[in-house]
Amino acid sequence: GVATTLKAANTFSRSGYVFCGWNSKADGSGNTYEAGKSVSWTSNVTLYAIWKPARTITYKANGGTGSDVVQTRGAGVATALKPANTFSRSGYTFQGWNSKADGSGNTYAAGATVSWNDNVTLYAIWKKN
Repeated sequence: GVATTLKAANTFSRSGYVFCGWNSKADGSGNTYEAGKSVSWTSNVTLYAIWKPARTITYKANGGTGSDVVQTRGAGVATALKPANTFSRSGYTFQGWNSKADGSGNTYAAGATVSWNDNVTLYAIWKKN
């Protein structure tokens, strides 16, 4: 019955996959627990690592200066987009991200939470000062 903090990081690894938390059943059909959260049980418990295929979000400067930034996440796992970027563009202000370089795709606010199953490329959107 004593609250215990679940391991946020683990020493396990699985090539091509990202650790996404814990589950009470090996097949993932049991109760899911977020890594690092505090829980309590009244009996012994075995938890199994949850693995999702690794996917990336690649951030591009899109007319600005700076190298691409790659964020790794699990497929279908809700992920916060980079709230700020390391890109700069003289005379412009960063406005957010878009799925197309010309800004005609889907627009996402910096820091927005998204979930995709595939690899994604996002482009910085700039507004002239």
